[in-house]
Amino acid sequence: MESMISIIVPIYNAEQYLHRCIDSILAQSYTDFELLLIDDGSKDDSGAICDAYAAKDSRVRVFHKENGGVSSARNLGLDNAQGEYVTFCDADDYVCEDWLAAYSEAIASNVDLAIQGYYAIDGDNAIEKNLFLCQGNTIDAKRKLIESQFVQDTYYYLWIKLFRRNILETHHIRFDERSVLGEDTQFISKYLEYAVSFKCIDSMGYYYILPSQKKIYGPNVNYTSWPILSSMNAIFDGDIPKIIYQKYYGLFKNYTVMQLVEGHSLSSYHISLYGRMVKALDKTHSLKDRLLNFLIIQSNRLGLLSRWSLRLIHRLTHTRAK
Repeated sequence: MESMISIIVPIYNAEQYLHRCIDSILAQSYTDFELLLIDDGSKDDSGAICDAYAAKDSRVRVFHKENGGVSSARNLGLDNAQGEYVTFCDADDYVCEDWLAAYSEAIASNVDLAIQGYYAIDGDNAIEKNLFLCQGNTIDAKRKLIESQFVQDTYYYLWIKLFRRNILETHHIRFDERSVLGEDTQFISKYLEYAVSFKCIDSMGYYYILPSQKKIYGPNVNYTSWPILSSMNAIFDGDIPKIIYQKYYGLFKNYTVMQLVEGHSLSSYHISLYGRMVKALDKTHSLKDRLLNFLIIQSNRLGLLSRWSLRLIHRLTHTRAK
């Protein structure tokens, strides 16, 4: 028996691509779905296009809101979703007719998370992005899944993943509306704290339009590195895969330094996580990095001396950069 899938599409000034996106979703061979179109205060005809589709197809539900960013749009979709599973599509992308059908076997297996590959569209070229195929319900299997997704650079993508809505609701998992970059990674990481079973599917049903830069609204990765690493720490009980440390060391260091420079106190949990990251990377740091790492790790013990020293280093570095 099919389970209903809620498809959430955040939309902002997307009239140029919107027909292609919506038409591809409505043409699905898997028919038990609802399509939630979230018009995030568009100034073009996107809202009217959405309303026209809703008038013709009962599976389409439209929500109009003031502009608040992609996270607030997705959250509104989650708040109104009714399906057993949830997935996402970007308004400038499109899907093949078997995109949802590819998830059928995973749904029948009652998994918490299903993942499939995609096509990266660069002009007239369609580049296949296959996945490292794995499945399971153990911590070792989850480690392999996450490590492989980081190696393949696919961990961050919402639209190749199918989420169980009950987990999202039970644990109140939503997108952080303060973040404008990395909010999807934060969402996925929080979900993986609670997802037990998963399956990677040998299928590619999503067409992702490059370049990705056009989808970036602004920088805030330094902030999001902390909740992402905190989730990873919970998932792996402190034994975070090295590739994740490598990915987030610079961002987490910058975030941590700024917290101290601005006078915020760091919890022992934060300092412990940072210290384990530095130790796990086991690499030769510059003199400046070694000094920063020492001041951060000893910040609670050194107190004002640590903060004063970090402010001085930050001021000198910023002055030279100018």
